[in-house]
Amino acid sequence: WNNKDGGAGLDTSHCYMGESRFNELLKMLPSEQTVIGIDEHTGLIIDFKDSCCHIIGSGNVTVIANGNQRVYQRGSVMGLSELGSFRLPDPQFGLSKKSWNTAQEINEKIMSKPETPDDIIQLADRRQKARDNQDWKSADEFRMQIENKGWIVKDTKDGYTLELNK
Repeated sequence: WNNKDGGAGLDTSHCYMGESRFNELLKMLPSEQTVIGIDEHTGLIIDFKDSCCHIIGSGNVTVIANGNQRVYQRGSVMGLSELGSFRLPDPQFGLSKKSWNTAQEINEKIMSKPETPDDIIQLADRRQKARDNQDWKSADEFRMQIENKGWIVKDTKDGYTLELNK
């Protein structure tokens, strides 16, 4: 949005088309159309849950709506309504029933995964430390304590994972 690669002789702002060409394009759009300009090295995070948008990075976000232009600086938060009216699409649109059901099953598995209790994590950490010190007897004892509490510890190349024993 704020590109200045053209220098003083060539306007490359407004999505590389320059302000004058952009204004001509803007006249062709329906009056209710909202235009969002995001500066380079900048992000606009849309938070549907809290109905707001966060501007991150090194630049600004420009919103043109109903003939008005507002600039939101980096680090600021704006209401989602500033982007105009919208509706979220049906999440099942374009998906077969089988694909949707598979996605729901995966989501249920992820969401139903129990949080690992602190005492299990502490035992697993102590076990890992014993393994790092090649104290195999202690490591085996910690593994048994973890298993007796209903959890399974699995070794990986990056350390370990914990799973509830079903």
